[in-house]
Amino acid sequence: MKKSKFSLTRSKDERIVDLVNRTDHKTLAVWATDCVRRVLPYFEENYPNDLRPRNAIGTLQQWINTGVFKMAVIRKASLAAHTAAREVGEDNAARSAARAAGQAVATAHVPTHSIGAAIYALQAIYRASSSSDADSSVAKEREWQYQCLLNLVKNPKSIPMEEKLIAPCGMNCAVCASYLALKNDLKKKGFGKTYCAGCLPRGKNCYYHRKCERLGKGLIRFCFECADFPCHLIKTLDKRYRTFYHMSMIENLEYIKKNGMEKFLEKEAEKWKCPECGEVISCHNGLCYSCGLDKLRQKKRRYRWEE
Repeated sequence: MKKSKFSLTRSKDERIVDLVNRTDHKTLAVWATDCVRRVLPYFEENYPNDLRPRNAIGTLQQWINTGVFKMAVIRKASLAAHTAAREVGEDNAARSAARAAGQAVATAHVPTHSIGAAIYALQAIYRASSSSDADSSVAKEREWQYQCLLNLVKNPKSIPMEEKLIAPCGMNCAVCASYLALKNDLKKKGFGKTYCAGCLPRGKNCYYHRKCERLGKGLIRFCFECADFPCHLIKTLDKRYRTFYHMSMIENLEYIKKNGMEKFLEKEAEKWKCPECGEVISCHNGLCYSCGLDKLRQKKRRYRWEE
């Protein structure tokens, strides 16, 4: 019995669509990556030397890891994967897998492209299955996709550092106690710590924007771009953080200037990774706000390291 043509438009699962609409951007990117990796072998087994679909997934993973978005990079990776799909020629599982990769990397730009990645992954399963098994195989994979996304929403994978959380002074707001308190909603867990979404995301001028004319006018993004770097303001802050919090704003800025933002974010993700659960530890006390709340409750000076 000949298989009917797989319909992309009729293959949307309303449960998945509803869940996607309620899920954050990066979780959808992780989900799209997981969906595509399950079908990528259909392409790579037939075209082992063509790395374009795999590179598309690698590009998306890099965005997940760093938060650094460059439209030209995302577009190039997506178009390359779709070109690989066209070059397959016939409608088969390999072509669908490459299409899935092209849709997945575009999730960095538009979150709902994750749905396209999942549907093309289903199409790959359909085309790889026999006529008698195709529908049941797709149903099984669709259920896996739903459960995978549901699990990611309930138990999100740790998303590493983001460029938007690096303040002009070199502070990594992702490791700040106030940011982590907000991220983990500590007020509901009995803690009275002030919440902060980060110096830049909160949309209010930080101390250095108010005190520095160049920052205040948006003439520079980071303090190292200033001819007066390091000025007395940042030297004072740097001394306090080196003394009490195991970090240096000046060293952070010098590293970014020398090595670039992506390498800095990768270094920070490794430096502040909780050895127990993989979440982020705070620079203000060295504790994880995911698995170390009992220790935080017991501390007399909650926002100082144990020396």
